[in-house]
Amino acid sequence: DNNTFKGKSFFISFNNPTTEMATTKTKTTRSRKAKRRNTGPSAEERLVNEIVQALESGVSPWRKQWVGNPESSHRNLLTGHEYQGANVALLEMIAAFRGYKAPLWLGAGTAKTKGWFPKKGSTGAFILRPQLCKFPVLDENDQPVKGKDGEPQIQAFVKYKTAIIFNVEALTGGDEASQTALDQLVDHQTRSIPSRPLDERLREAQITLDVYQSQLKGGLKIEGNKAFYQAAPDRITLPERKQFVSDEAFLSTWAHECVHSTGTEGRLNRAAISKGTYHYSNETRAREELVAELGAFLISRRLKIKSDPQNHTAYLGSWAKHIKEGPKALYKVLSDATKASNMICGPEVHDDQSNDSN
Repeated sequence: DNNTFKGKSFFISFNNPTTEMATTKTKTTRSRKAKRRNTGPSAEERLVNEIVQALESGVSPWRKQWVGNPESSHRNLLTGHEYQGANVALLEMIAAFRGYKAPLWLGAGTAKTKGWFPKKGSTGAFILRPQLCKFPVLDENDQPVKGKDGEPQIQAFVKYKTAIIFNVEALTGGDEASQTALDQLVDHQTRSIPSRPLDERLREAQITLDVYQSQLKGGLKIEGNKAFYQAAPDRITLPERKQFVSDEAFLSTWAHECVHSTGTEGRLNRAAISKGTYHYSNETRAREELVAELGAFLISRRLKIKSDPQNHTAYLGSWAKHIKEGPKALYKVLSDATKASNMICGPEVHDDQSNDSN
C-alpha cells in the first residue's frame, strides 16, 4: 500500500552516490554514527508506547472535549497554517499526553531564527509530510513507455516522512525581548480565530453528513436504541436524536457509522466491511472500530463539533494490542481513517509541506 504512512528512516536519500570512492574509514564512521542514532526507541515507537499505556489505563487519547474556542485547531504559530489529516490526530494525542493547552506549533529551526528555543528537557512532536514520488514507466527493455500523445508515461505515488515540531509551551525566548515577542504572538494567534455560534456549526455538520448519507442505497433509518451500519442494505441505523446527550453526540455518532460505511467494496474496500468479517472476527472488528473512532474524531474536528460518539471502551484493550504491533500498524489505521474522513467531508488541500521542519 503506497499510501501507508511510514517513518523517516524509510526515506534516506543519496543525491550523489559515491560508493566506489568511499573509504573504509568513512564507512566505519558512518556506521558508528548510524548505530548511535538508532539506539533506543524511535520517536514513532515512543508515541506508540504512550498510546498503548493510555489505552491500557482505560483512556482514549483522541476523545477530548473542547476547551476554549471550539474552532481552534492545531496550526503553525507563524503562518496560521492548519495541520490536516492524520496530523490532527497525532498532535491531539501528543497534546493530551503532555498536557499542552495551546494548539500552536513551530519547527525548531524556524523558532531559532526568531530567538526562541526548546526548553531544556522538552521533546518535539512529529508530523507526517507527504512526498510525491514520480518515475517513468519502463518496458521489458528498460525503455520509456510513451502514451498516445508521444510523451513518456509517468507513475506517481505518495510517501510520508516525519518532520519534528514543538508546541509553543515547549519553547522559550533566548532573552527578555524575544520572550515578549513569543508571548505576544501566541496571544494574537489565540485571539485571531473567530468563534461561530454552535447552531451554525451544527447546521453545517448536518448538511455535510446528509450529503454523504444520500449516497447510501439503504439511506438512514431512525429507530431503536443502538447505532450501527449494515453493509448488505447499505444502511445506517441511529436512535432518535433525543436519546443522545447532545446534538453533537448524535452527529459524531452518525459520523462514526458513516466511516464504517466507507469500507464497502465499492468505496474504500476495507477487509472488515467488504469481506463481511466485521461481525465474525474480534480482531478485524476491533481494528475497524478503531478506524471508525479515529475517522469520527477527524470528521468532528473538521466540522468543529465535539467528538463524542457512543462509548467504545470495550475495544480499548484490543486497540492497544493492535497498536503494539508498531508504528506501521498505527499509521495504516490513521491512513484508513483519513481516507474515510475525506470521502465523507471532501478532500482536504494537503499543504503540510510547509516550513515546519526548519
